[in-house]
Amino acid sequence: MVDTLDSATTYPGERFRFKTTAASTVRGVSIPKGTIGWGIVRFTAAASNHARNGAIGLEPRYLVVGTKTVEVSGDPRETPIQSHGQTIAEKGAGYVPIVGLVRSAVNTVRSGSNILVGAGFTFHVIAIGDLRDVSPCAVQSP
Repeated sequence: MVDTLDSATTYPGERFRFKTTAASTVRGVSIPKGTIGWGIVRFTAAASNHARNGAIGLEPRYLVVGTKTVEVSGDPRETPIQSHGQTIAEKGAGYVPIVGLVRSAVNTVRSGSNILVGAGFTFHVIAIGDLRDVSPCAVQSP
């Protein structure tokens, strides 16, 4: 990832940039390491009460190589939605009947947290072409 996305403020359709971490060649087009790609946020949900954590769904679209674009898609073996799970304390706090000031402290823990996706976050993309002519990928069993 090049850009940083926060589930608290990100919206569906927002653009993001990513870059390749390895060189490759796709249908005769040389793609150097560090090539910039573009995608859109497909899904987003901000954190809310009752321990609902934030989530972001990424949809990589294409790489820019000089004046050419190479269409890509997220690797179908990876989930496109990024989120983090609840801790055991967060799960348990939702079921503890506590009143008054102590409950306010529990609610601080019980409230969900947003996810931040940015530099250092990695995911895989696969090149696709005209889907009338080629399959986007072929995963073969060992």
